[in-house]
Amino acid sequence: MTKIAVVIKSEPYSDESVYTGLKFVKSALSEGHNVEVFLVQGGVFCALSKQNPKDMPNLYSLLEQLISDGARIVCCGTCVSSRGIDTTMIHPNVEIGSMQIFVEMIASSNSSITF
Repeated sequence: MTKIAVVIKSEPYSDESVYTGLKFVKSALSEGHNVEVFLVQGGVFCALSKQNPKDMPNLYSLLEQLISDGARIVCCGTCVSSRGIDTTMIHPNVEIGSMQIFVEMIASSNSSITF
């Protein structure tokens, strides 16, 4: 199958972009694709633990499921740092990455999509 790079830059719960992106990842994984996700800008908040949304799907739980299903998830380290996020607050299986990793992820994929 193909390798797909998914970029999530929207903040969780601000609209349906992140939920749609994560559901896209779930569908791609279920079809056997290799999927890598780069969380950038406000998208880094998706990886924060202790999310407790009211009347909305818990995106952290969905992220956990995607990791279990084989997705590679990487957070932009600069975005994490500039938002004052302590890395201990991020899912333990989410990598803290760099622009070099981001470039490699996009360059090595067969296709990419941004949410």
